[in-house]
Amino acid sequence: MISAMPQSLSKVILHIIFSTKNRELFLDSDVRPRIHAYLATICRDLGAELLHVGGVADHVHIVTTLPRTLSQAQVVEQIKKTSSKWIKEFDARYRTFFWQRGYGAFSVSPSQLEAVLQYLGRNKRTIVLARSKKNIVTCCEGTASISTSVMSGIKITACIESRFQRLVVM
Repeated sequence: MISAMPQSLSKVILHIIFSTKNRELFLDSDVRPRIHAYLATICRDLGAELLHVGGVADHVHIVTTLPRTLSQAQVVEQIKKTSSKWIKEFDARYRTFFWQRGYGAFSVSPSQLEAVLQYLGRNKRTIVLARSKKNIVTCCEGTASISTSVMSGIKITACIESRFQRLVVM
């Protein structure tokens, strides 16, 4: 006899990256810790488990779980919309603040979560290497491949692995 499952369970871990519009350096050292704390609050309010938030003056990295009842697009939209409104109200100098239209979101395998968190926890010099669009794609391509390889059998090419290691080693 098959019985109904009494609840729905989900644990999808996402690495989300998005930047300020035109990569403007809005997130200075005065506001950065506050916006990071506010991003954490938004994730918690959405029912997500925040694992990491960080970044530099022109972009943020968020590692969080995907709430069971929301889509990836809904989570990112709420994070960006709510935080944009907050920063504009925080101080008059941020009235012209906007996030970029797009974003990057990559699933993270639980077996590779520690490696991703270690990469993101490195000093700002490492993160600054990912300033250009090309380098962000390269970095995230490596992260995504490494993160999903165990779960989905994706073969990591030597080229992708070496790119990721170059970013991590610095």
